[in-house]
Amino acid sequence: MVDNWYLSFQSKDEIQNIYNAIIQEHGEEGYIIKNAQYNQDIEAGNSVSFGFTASYQDRIQIPRAYELLTSMEQADDGDAQVTYEVVNDWGGGFIGKIHIKNNTEMVLEDWVLSFDFDNNVESF
Repeated sequence: MVDNWYLSFQSKDEIQNIYNAIIQEHGEEGYIIKNAQYNQDIEAGNSVSFGFTASYQDRIQIPRAYELLTSMEQADDGDAQVTYEVVNDWGGGFIGKIHIKNNTEMVLEDWVLSFDFDNNVESF
């Protein structure tokens, strides 16, 4: 599966409108196109597509190379605050709640939290 895809390609054409994706970056040499959130994950054997209208100077320049961009970054200390709370404790078990607060100016997409825990988790 491809998680949270971005697509990079070189093009001097000017994209006017785009659907099923978002223009993340546009520079002199090309574009980075981001998923539209509802199509951010591509399951094995499946595909997604997006379309656009564009203007060009002399002729249409079909990109010759594409780069699929995905990454997983470790959050810096202070980027997020994680707190743990016991909501209900009945002796042999309890209900716990984990709260994650984003302390940055950016959206945290497709986050993953890992932690050590000495008890058995029966459900989420």
